[in-house]
Amino acid sequence: MVLHLIVLLLLHVSKGVSLQALMSGWEIRASLSGVSRDDLIISRDNREDHEGSNSDNDSNLADELLTGFEEGAATAARVTRLARVATNKLKKHGISDPLLKRMAKCAKSKKDPHACENLHNLIRNNGNQLPVKVSTVPCWIRTSRKRVHQVLTNYPVLRVVDWVKTIFSYGGHFFLGGKSLDDAGSFREDLTTFWRNYQVIDPSLPFFAGPGRCESSWANTIPIAVHGDEGRGKCKNPIMVTSVQPIMPSMCTRLLFTVLPSPYSKKTFHKLLQVLTDDLIDLETNGLTVSWKGTSHHFRFVMIATKGDWP
Repeated sequence: MVLHLIVLLLLHVSKGVSLQALMSGWEIRASLSGVSRDDLIISRDNREDHEGSNSDNDSNLADELLTGFEEGAATAARVTRLARVATNKLKKHGISDPLLKRMAKCAKSKKDPHACENLHNLIRNNGNQLPVKVSTVPCWIRTSRKRVHQVLTNYPVLRVVDWVKTIFSYGGHFFLGGKSLDDAGSFREDLTTFWRNYQVIDPSLPFFAGPGRCESSWANTIPIAVHGDEGRGKCKNPIMVTSVQPIMPSMCTRLLFTVLPSPYSKKTFHKLLQVLTDDLIDLETNGLTVSWKGTSHHFRFVMIATKGDWP
């Protein structure tokens, strides 16, 4: 979330929006990161000189943002590079943010091997981690390819239901197209419009023959996708990353379910996928009731797509 807020702020500055107009949004960013208004250093005397001027870092900012669209999920190294570019650019406008500066210092170079560790420590120590429950699944794992040795272990996963509960405890923006539970009329209209349009594209979706038979249920049904992709782990060994992601408002964000290194067997992977499948079936069939400011909201989650590389 911090990365998204940084990008939005930079895009506004790049378009020449006055710093006075930015202050309300910037104060929201500060409150989210735990920075008080007094910690924001605004050079009011030089504000008029900076407004409308082009920063020398515009090209660097554009490069970093385009790299993000090309590479997909942001790495710790790229987050620190973006924070460094953002710090330099905002400095031209007389703005300084302590947390942003600390993020920029998490990597000393593009290939700093400690960038990920430093960034994670900063996020944890600053109290910016989401309190998502880490569950475990008992399963057998294979510890080595050369000398096969199986061990029964409690494998860590982040279950979808726990992601849902945590995100809705903060307003649910991530699942509601950027709206919060305070905007019930707006997000319900958006969801209804989505399902009306999607029914034209895929009328055979089982949801439309089940709970989705009644259009009134569309206003509280959230579309999601499952994403599977290969990554790189220790010693550049391949790992399988499984995530769930919302369709609204963007398919560029993911909620991690689990990561499985290559030495592990298919049985382990299938056992973990069964847990994910059970959660998805329950969220579609029974749904989940969340409470927000004394009001209860019942939502269903329907998987409409799976994503991944070609085999």
